[in-house]
Amino acid sequence: MQFRCDKDKLAEGLNTALKAVSSRSTLPILQSFLLKSEDQTIKCIGNDLEIGIEATVPAVVEESGMIAVNARMFFEIIRKMPDGEITISSETSTVKIASGRSEFNINAEDSKEFIMLPQVEKNSPLVLSQSLLKKKISQTIFSISLDDNRKVLQGELFDIIDDHLNLVSIDGYRISIQTMKLQAEYPETSVIIPGKTLSEVQKILSAEEEKLVNIYFTDKHVLFEMDQTIVVSRIIEGAFPKYMQMFSEDFKTSVEINRHKLLYSIERAALLARESKKAPVKLEMKDGNLMITSNTELGTVYEELEISQTGDNLVIAFNPRYLVEALKAIEEEVVNLRFTISSNPCIIRPSMNADSQEYKYLILPIRMVN
Repeated sequence: MQFRCDKDKLAEGLNTALKAVSSRSTLPILQSFLLKSEDQTIKCIGNDLEIGIEATVPAVVEESGMIAVNARMFFEIIRKMPDGEITISSETSTVKIASGRSEFNINAEDSKEFIMLPQVEKNSPLVLSQSLLKKKISQTIFSISLDDNRKVLQGELFDIIDDHLNLVSIDGYRISIQTMKLQAEYPETSVIIPGKTLSEVQKILSAEEEKLVNIYFTDKHVLFEMDQTIVVSRIIEGAFPKYMQMFSEDFKTSVEINRHKLLYSIERAALLARESKKAPVKLEMKDGNLMITSNTELGTVYEELEISQTGDNLVIAFNPRYLVEALKAIEEEVVNLRFTISSNPCIIRPSMNADSQEYKYLILPIRMVN
């Protein structure tokens, strides 16, 4: 195999594929890249059996073939080579890397041992804006569970209903839902995608509005196809919680409030709570005012905000991080908070006057000790 290509473009492709290379696998081949020529391109492939990434790099292919090399070492060599054109060639068990007056000869792995990416049939893709999907993942990924005992919650549900896609994550203490309006109706589909996969996909997705991503689902895998990169991942099998049943339309207290003012107040109150790991931030809604307090061994904090309140007065306490993460994920200026009693969840949703209802966040309270 022999090819020539731009050093920076190859480094970029390798860096993308590196996200799917295992660093602690008992199978040495999973710590390798596979480089494969196809037409006048080089496919840079990483695969840790849970997620696989293939990045395509333009090249002048002088001799077709494929090679496997230790991924991290190869990437570091390419990254440190002089700028400009780089030439890579391979013999039976060695790979030569040359650029200008620099030359490396490194040992190759057996490319036949490399485990190829699973084949996913490309029929009827779900087509989304890359920038919008990137944003929606960032607005939900923080509440994916890290609990190894609850496998289905270690992923995010992609739930297609009519012409809407709901992205849903649950960690046992909160629920995050972001909704995307689809340009067409798709068959109803519910797929749980691992959090690690979405974390890597989010990094690869472009922020440019006009770029699209094609998503293909099978019983076992999901494939994201974007620009010169594909990501293939196993899906998580199992029954995701019936999340819509957890959002009650019955409430006794409704509050409309400026999101930024609430966020900054809770962040300030959390400065004391942060040092005392389990210290909650208390919210008291009373006659059109919201009192935010935190009382720890380090001291106390008190803030008061004006709110538009409907219904009963209420005192309730939360882990401040959960409130902060939800409020940071929202873009609108005004949010609506709904409550029933101090032991039931808070639901954060768009203002009653908002044109759309694109998100819902549910947060469980902390029991207050008198």
